[in-house]
Amino acid sequence: MFGTWLRPIHFFSIALIFLLGPSLTRWLNRDIHFRNLGSQPGPFSGFLMGFAFAFGWTPCIGPILASVLAVAATKDTVGEGIFLLACYSAGLAIPFLATAFLIGGFLKFYQKFRRYLHTVEVLSGALLLMVGTLIFLNRLTWLSGKLTFLNQFAK
Repeated sequence: MFGTWLRPIHFFSIALIFLLGPSLTRWLNRDIHFRNLGSQPGPFSGFLMGFAFAFGWTPCIGPILASVLAVAATKDTVGEGIFLLACYSAGLAIPFLATAFLIGGFLKFYQKFRRYLHTVEVLSGALLLMVGTLIFLNRLTWLSGKLTFLNQFAK
């Protein structure tokens, strides 16, 4: 059963995961707090927060913004390019504005939902392990074959 799709590289990978996994887990789960930087946040802390936010979003936004800028540069008029960039900016701004307006309702919902959070974490972890195992064994197509019933909703 295992001989057809398990190769030596799979055993090597599993051994590497069990060898390095615990130390990497501790390193990746570390937490850094800056609690004693002062009583009031100032301009420097705002700069640091903006820097961290921009640094974290650069891989996500950079390629998309470059694509939008490239398409906007090829438009016939400046107005068409501005319209594309305005749509891109609105796509970034609307979720943040919606979050700002709806945060109170979310916090009320979260207070009630918090008791189920551990169950959601365990189920999410099990799903992540299952999909990771399918990817590791190059059997992800099995899952897509089982989910063909979802195609009826795509039409």
